Amino acid sequence: MRNAVTPGSLGLSAIAFLLVATVLFGSPFKPLLLASYGTPRLGAPYWPAIALGGLALAAAAFARWSQWKLPLFAALALAIPTLLVGLYADHLRAQAFAEFEADQELQHSFFRSIREAPKEFQLYFHGAAMKDCMPYGWSYRDMGFYPLPPQVAANVLPRDWLEECGSGFPPARE
Repeated sequence: MRNAVTPGSLGLSAIAFLLVATVLFGSPFKPLLLASYGTPRLGAPYWPAIALGGLALAAAAFARWSQWKLPLFAALALAIPTLLVGLYADHLRAQAFAEFEADQELQHSFFRSIREAPKEFQLYFHGAAMKDCMPYGWSYRDMGFYPLPPQVAANVLPRDWLEECGSGFPPARE
């Protein structure tokens, strides 16, 4: 019964999952919350295939180490797909920003975004850009830019970006 699932290995697996989730997502329950949305929250093409490839890598590790099989699988099954998809999404975001050729830009990594968003009812920007004095936000869901209304831009973009563009933006709320 060396390879049997025991209550101890189940407990260690839960702890491993919760630790990895906390490190990657900032909360032990956020991966479950994100998975419960029911629709893909990332617009990057091929991300499900990359995630499945990561799960296959985790399964390969699961088959090798007998004593820690289940806890190791719990940790790797969350970490590897998240890291692979995150690196892929960051690459696509950086490529889109380069092609957009903004006058000003602010980029947050996918990993920071999954830790920060959604938090309460605050709006979190995954990235922002200013091109020809038009403000834009970045959406990982759409993997593209969207225009920011001037009143939103006035409250979330760096003040110097707005000052360079003149008086087209209302004063920021305190």
